[in-house]
Amino acid sequence: MLGLSPAHMLIFGIVGMLLFRRRLPRLVEMLKQGLREFRNGLRQIALNLSSLRYQHPEPTMNEQFKKFLWTSKFWALLGIIGCLSGLYFQRVAANGSGLWCLGLMFLGAAYIENKY
Repeated sequence: MLGLSPAHMLIFGIVGMLLFRRRLPRLVEMLKQGLREFRNGLRQIALNLSSLRYQHPEPTMNEQFKKFLWTSKFWALLGIIGCLSGLYFQRVAANGSGLWCLGLMFLGAAYIENKY
């Protein structure tokens, strides 16, 4: 395991100052500016998140499903699923006629619901 002791860090600091002494003030200023911008960005994110709490949220999936349930679109979807599964079982097991009838009943219910 590689550990840096305070003596190693002091040596690296001295070598760094010798190599970058002309650019050191500019480098420190750039680091300060970057840190300021980072803090401002964090503050902006915090403000955006706090303002989102007080806005009206979008309806959840559960609320949207409750609105969809028992509408004509729901009956039509059940009818299409019934007809497709009836077609599948008619070909695979030769016993899909009940699902066909169920699917057609749901499609009829969707038509009646939409018409009246």
